Order: sequence, then structure tokens, then C-alpha cells
Amino acid sequence: MKRCSKCGETKDAGAFYQKRASRDGLYCQCKICAAEYRRASYEKNRGVVKARSLAYYEANRGAVLARMMAYRNANRESLAEQKRAYRWKTRESGANRAIAYRKANHEVIADRARARNAATLAAASHTKLPWTPSEESVVTLDDVSIVEKAFMLRRTNAAVVKRAHILRNRAAVSA
Repeated sequence: MKRCSKCGETKDAGAFYQKRASRDGLYCQCKICAAEYRRASYEKNRGVVKARSLAYYEANRGAVLARMMAYRNANRESLAEQKRAYRWKTRESGANRAIAYRKANHEVIADRARARNAATLAAASHTKLPWTPSEESVVTLDDVSIVEKAFMLRRTNAAVVKRAHILRNRAAVSA
């Protein structure tokens, strides 16, 4: 049993951090008081702490990234399990947040979609031209995404999807 120098309560030894330099091998404040002190100290010196942390990261970027990668590789299963558990626990709140965001930002989302469609149309210079056999062969490629096909052919995504559908139907009828 030991008395905390901050709150004055007498607590079990497990409530204190270890400190080899002290006579009894324990820190003078309990874990709760020590955490409050650290939190207050961080809030008071937030800028200095962040600057020091950033400077260390920039000076030792390779070592930090290597350490992080080694940890991820060594703990891949447990990290994946933690991620699964978090997603399972927050699945409904995440979906509700997404729905609320879409409702609150309907106009912004629509504006982004209009801008994306306008950019696609501007990049698509072959919109009114008939399809050539070489373009149709690109459309039938399986290992290339629709967006990449549209970019290569200078056509809209919708036009590539529609042409792929037509070619699939034509192949099914002739088979």
C-alpha cells in the first residue's frame, strides 16, 4: 500500500507505475493522477510536443516507417481482428453517418457528380463517331477498368459500358 502524493489516497501498489530510481520502486503519484498530469502538460505544451514529434519523424522517417511496417507484419492477424471487431461494432453508426452526410450535403454531392460528368464529356472527343473494330476490341478487354477504357478510347464511361453491353448481347445471340 502506498499513498499518492497528488490526491492523498492510499492505494495498492498496482495503482502506481514502476520507477526503479525511487526507494520503493514505485512512482510517487498514482496512475490516475499521473495521467491527469501528462494530459494537462500536453495541453499546455501542445505546439512544442507536436513540433518535436514532427522533427523526430522527419529526421528518422525511414527508421519510423520500417518499425511500423515490421510491427504490422508481425501482428497482421491481431490487427485484422481488431479492424473486423471495430467495423462490426460501428457498422450501424457508420451507415447512419453516411446517410446523414448524403442528406445534409445532397447539393454538394450533385455538384461534384455534374463536374465529374462535364470533365468526362470534355475529355471524350469521340462521342458522336461510330465505333471502329479496334475500339470494340478494347471494350471487350477484361483486365482493364471501364474508366481506363474510356480514357484510352476518349469516350465517356457510359458510352463504354453501353457498347460493352451491346457487344455481349451480340455475342450471346450469335453463339
